[in-house]
Amino acid sequence: AGYVAQFDLLLITIGALCWIEELDEFFRKAAACLKPGGRLMIYEIHPVSEMFALPEESCFDPNQPSKIVNNYFQREPFTDCLGMGYLAGRNYDSKPFVSFIRTMGDVVTGIAQSGLRVESLREFDHDVGGNTEALEGKGIPLSYLLLARKC
Repeated sequence: AGYVAQFDLLLITIGALCWIEELDEFFRKAAACLKPGGRLMIYEIHPVSEMFALPEESCFDPNQPSKIVNNYFQREPFTDCLGMGYLAGRNYDSKPFVSFIRTMGDVVTGIAQSGLRVESLREFDHDVGGNTEALEGKGIPLSYLLLARKC
């Protein structure tokens, strides 16, 4: 309760939402942290990009990077030990990481049900996470920018 209604802006970016198991609860707590009129801004990896294999995965085909290997509506989380190569600048083995899979509908509905009003949602075909660079500029949604406001 120490952060209730103190902030004008909350920023969520690049690969953060996949670590959060209870997305609806997270958005309710985020909304509680915002002052009236405060904004939530999400610049994130698009859920559609989860349909494609990462270059480190055995099912990745460099000749067909747009080959769909995962169901968009998958509910089972991914567990991997690929590390955080985007931070380290190299791939490495790590402890298991669990990534929770969401649809765009899950994100927008969670925000709307938290008491925030979605003001805009823009989708882009550029990669903000460094996982799907081979798909950039090909008309596949790879990232998005969502703005919501607390009424």
